[in-house]
Parts: sequence; structure tokens; C-alpha cells
Amino acid sequence: MDEKYYIYVGCAEGQFQTEKNETRAYANMYVLTPVSNYESDDYRAKGFKAEKLSCISAAVWQDLTLGELCTLYFDDKKRVMLATSKGEMISLEP
Repeated sequence: MDEKYYIYVGCAEGQFQTEKNETRAYANMYVLTPVSNYESDDYRAKGFKAEKLSCISAAVWQDLTLGELCTLYFDDKKRVMLATSKGEMISLEP
């Protein structure tokens, strides 16, 4: 696949207290992405890397299923604002 894709593997949402004692909501999704195919004399990688991404709300992953390939769209603060299914699943079973 030439286009960047993500494998949706989990999510978390809740609230936390800031240093100023304000309550803030958070929504994070967890994804796997293929590692770069860049190689040099002293660097090689293969497989996937895990990433935690901030989302604008929990609604972002509402229609996704664990193991689903998706395309993500980001806002100007690099938060995920939309996730769309690519219609394919990756098995996460051993």
C-alpha cells in the first residue's frame, strides 16, 4: 500500500486534573503503523510501530472495529478529527 494507513488497536477516554486544578477531557486512540523502509549502514527496521494519538472526541473511533485498517485525518493541532475504514481487517489473534 502506497497510501499511509493505520491499524486501530484500542482507545481510551476520560478526564484528568491540570496543574491549575481544571478538569479536562481526553480521548486517545492506539494504532499500529508500518515502520519506515529507510535503511542506512547503521539502521534498519521492519514491522510495525505503536502510536498513541490524541483525538478531538471519542466519536472518532465510534464506527471502527479492533484490527480495522483506517485512514486518519488530523486538525491543525495534530489531533485525529476523523477516522474512516478502509474496509479491511488485520487479525490480531496469535
